[in-house]
Amino acid sequence: MAGFTEPPDEGPVRVFISYAHDSDEHVAAVRDLWVFLRGQGIDAKLDLPAAERRQDWPAWMLEQVRDARFVLIVASPAYKRRSEGQAAADEGRGVQFEARLISEFFYRDQRAGIERFLPVLLPGVPKECIPDFLSPTAATSYQVNSTSGNGCEALLRVLTGQPYEVEPPLGRVPVLAPRTIKQPGAAPAASTVGLRNELVLTVTADSGLVSCRAVLAGTVLGEQTAPVPRPA
Repeated sequence: MAGFTEPPDEGPVRVFISYAHDSDEHVAAVRDLWVFLRGQGIDAKLDLPAAERRQDWPAWMLEQVRDARFVLIVASPAYKRRSEGQAAADEGRGVQFEARLISEFFYRDQRAGIERFLPVLLPGVPKECIPDFLSPTAATSYQVNSTSGNGCEALLRVLTGQPYEVEPPLGRVPVLAPRTIKQPGAAPAASTVGLRNELVLTVTADSGLVSCRAVLAGTVLGEQTAPVPRPA
């Protein structure tokens, strides 16, 4: 895929979480999601541990968006406003920069982008908070009801490549008889549906002789009489 580094065949899938610092509660919920994903074997990246040391933030954000297999866009009112150019220049510069990067990669390869950039909705956040360039109505988004297996199952399945519904293998095409075509002037063919013939076999033994009589549909097919075989 153009524009980012494919992860190796082996090893954890790398995920970058892009979000806005709407409130302390929102940041805490995003952190819980990050901790949960890492606990599930997913190499999720977040800005909080990176902020513990001095960073060149544009370079750091470029690396995260470029090298992640998936980018989770955690929707919120502030993220939507900042990503759509409706915020002041000094408001949430990080989200504004990340949104530009995501838009660039998405525009570069839209088919890959629809699979790679995943809108995530935390509890209480409506779809209207998803940025418009991510198609909040027309494309799939991922609801995270809680940081547990059941509350995050759909997202976990797509991140780990384990779909719930899979296509069954194809079976063999059945051979079906065509409809009978009646030729003009031809006598109607006799139907064989429901016809039965009874075969009756009558076997008798008397005075050392065995007799067998076969009757099919009231017609005697044959009779035969022979001595009873003696044991050797």
